[in-house]
Amino acid sequence: MDLVHVGKVGRAHGLAGAFFVSDRSDPIPKGYAELFVGKDVGTAVACKILQTTMQGSRPLLKVTLASDRTAAEGLTGQAIFAERRRIKERGAKDDPHGLVWADLEGLPVVDVAEAALGTVTGLYNSGSSDVMIVVGAQGTIDLPLIEAYFDPATVEAERRVRLKVPADTFEGLWQAPKAP
Repeated sequence: MDLVHVGKVGRAHGLAGAFFVSDRSDPIPKGYAELFVGKDVGTAVACKILQTTMQGSRPLLKVTLASDRTAAEGLTGQAIFAERRRIKERGAKDDPHGLVWADLEGLPVVDVAEAALGTVTGLYNSGSSDVMIVVGAQGTIDLPLIEAYFDPATVEAERRVRLKVPADTFEGLWQAPKAP
């Protein structure tokens, strides 16, 4: 089973076993149906989603592993995983390529002329778009995953991220490498 990290169990909320989800800014879709919670993929235990919502600006989740506050507190800090196929099924309506962030992490990034920019080391959502963090010889740059820059079809076909623009499009935006 191919599992993808979708969040982390945060602080317990209320008495009925709900908890906040850390490392995430949107609710976990109920369409995932089943999640896996554990210290890592190898120890993760399957559970059903009972409730998924937002509490203010923070995602809140209740699963079958936690029937009360004490049980929810016992899960704090553990990773939350979902099956890649469920994520892709759910995303197919919005993204015909069915990519998830985990598909991009660790991939090399090249520009339209095949010049290497670096490697995707992480992703985040800026509110207006998803953003790749790319680390290369020039330092670090945050590149928005927007149609004008990025061709998602190349990710699965080539196992790399190919940009539609030349590298000099981002000249002056690189952050210097951090000293060790």
